Amino acid sequence: MPLATLKTNPLFSRKLSFCVVLDNELPDYLLVSDIAVEPKVDKAGEASGKVINYMGAGLPVVCFEGKNNRRFLGEGGIYAVDDKVENLAAQMIWAVENPDGAKRLGELNRKRVEEVFSWNNSIKTTVEAFEKLTAK
Repeated sequence: MPLATLKTNPLFSRKLSFCVVLDNELPDYLLVSDIAVEPKVDKAGEASGKVINYMGAGLPVVCFEGKNNRRFLGEGGIYAVDDKVENLAAQMIWAVENPDGAKRLGELNRKRVEEVFSWNNSIKTTVEAFEKLTAK
């Protein structure tokens, strides 16, 4: 489905918003969101910092298949293949039409961010690295 058609789809007509959100406003938006979409393709060569925020909010994340998204999301992503916008749109529709499945993935994402990417977990890795450096 072309993106232009997606916005007029009855599933999204009142719920789809494309906007720039300031960092300090992000929690308010995430709180009222049902899904998150990360449209960056892996060829961009960088991971998106937004994905961690989406995961921390317990949202299912629709994104393109790629090593960066897989590294962050693991089994919690709703992956579109071949970097095609039509495939991304199809996965967005799946997430809206399958709220229970999407919610389960969002819960996986929240758990993963707490267990793998939280500050508490990151500080352990940082301390271990400094301990190795100072032991030499």
